[in-house]
Amino acid sequence: CKKSYGFEFEDDIPENTFYRLEGYIFPHTHEFYVGEKPESVVKRFLRDFQQNVMISKYTERMEEMGMTLHETLTLASVIQKEASTLEDMYKVSSVFHNRLKDDHIFPKLQSDVTYYYAYDEVLDYMDIKDEKIANGYNTYECDGLPVGAITNPGIDAIRAALYPDETNYYYFVGV
Repeated sequence: CKKSYGFEFEDDIPENTFYRLEGYIFPHTHEFYVGEKPESVVKRFLRDFQQNVMISKYTERMEEMGMTLHETLTLASVIQKEASTLEDMYKVSSVFHNRLKDDHIFPKLQSDVTYYYAYDEVLDYMDIKDEKIANGYNTYECDGLPVGAITNPGIDAIRAALYPDETNYYYFVGV
């Protein structure tokens, strides 16, 4: 039974994600009250997400690109973890978009950050270890995007996912 906080976008979160709200908790500065209920805190995170991400310029761009909200956040989360600067986010995004577009040549995104997430954040926290579930996040194992976000991306990474640089790059090297 999944908990709902009353936001429309919650209905579109796939059931097969390990941490259901990963990617949807908007990173922002918040003030909390001593004794505040966890549900109130989560609602505040999700309200910030609603106000900052679920705006027409982004939702219309997702539609233009043929991407769902979940796909956008998943891609943005990988960009967030892979890129060290704002400028790099747009280049990294272009690499992933190019690989996704040419999936017959590059079926796997092969991102190290997804491998580490799969094993350090998913598999390590399973009571009963199930590599098949973890491999849904490991882009060396799964085709295309992972099953869900690997962090909560900021607005810069979301913009980069929606407006990648136009390049013919298929690879990047982290330094």
